[in-house]
Amino acid sequence: MKFSELPLSEQTLKAIEELGFPRATEIQARSIPHILNGRDVLGAAKTGSGKTLAYMVPAVEMLRRAHFTPKQGTGVLIITPTRELAMHNYKWARDCLQYHGKTHGVVIGGAKRSSEAH
Repeated sequence: MKFSELPLSEQTLKAIEELGFPRATEIQARSIPHILNGRDVLGAAKTGSGKTLAYMVPAVEMLRRAHFTPKQGTGVLIITPTRELAMHNYKWARDCLQYHGKTHGVVIGGAKRSSEAH
């Protein structure tokens, strides 16, 4: 399935295209439509299969559809067990949101205070 076949905004489609993904992977094609329709999804797939975009794209689209603004607080919170996964999610959020004008950030705990100062 092509991403252009999904009900996504021009901003999201442009970002996905620039990331070099013309077609959705199986996990994306099977989950994105359900998430966009408000259904809960539990999916499993191997590393590198596109799981992050499978939930990041609907998160971005749902914020856009709700006309969500920073004044409303936090719109999406993604909790990960490791610093590496937090940074991975931040990168994809940044890339997917690049044409939406939405704010994003990452909060990471567990680092030594001396390393945080640099």
